[in-house]
Amino acid sequence: MRVPGGFGRFGGRRSVLRLLPPLDAAFISQFTVVHGDEPTAAFVAQYHDAATILLNAVNSTAQPDGGALVIDPKSLRDAVSAATLPQGKSGNVAFDSAGDRASSSELENLEQFADQLGLVPCRIENGVIAYFN
Repeated sequence: MRVPGGFGRFGGRRSVLRLLPPLDAAFISQFTVVHGDEPTAAFVAQYHDAATILLNAVNSTAQPDGGALVIDPKSLRDAVSAATLPQGKSGNVAFDSAGDRASSSELENLEQFADQLGLVPCRIENGVIAYFN
């Protein structure tokens, strides 16, 4: 099976999985049951953590109203901003005052990780793409 996107130069799925944050066997097994194959996306651990944080925030802010759930957008925003996820699949997750993921040892080598995947590490500054040096 060829990995979609720009990952073909790594020789297939197994090589890409080697670059991912380590995923425990139980997670890979559950993922395979749901999706029919092992994870091939480069950021599956981050996707998992983002969904977990969002669903936890929805759970803590949703109010039942006649068979529906009502979610106040500001309450949801505040719950996501204040969320922490110790030992998430991509490492410890917390957010700084700007809403960015707080620095952690797992993210110190982000440029190197992006380069291994063939990605160009960049960020947006004042509405313009700024490349890392």
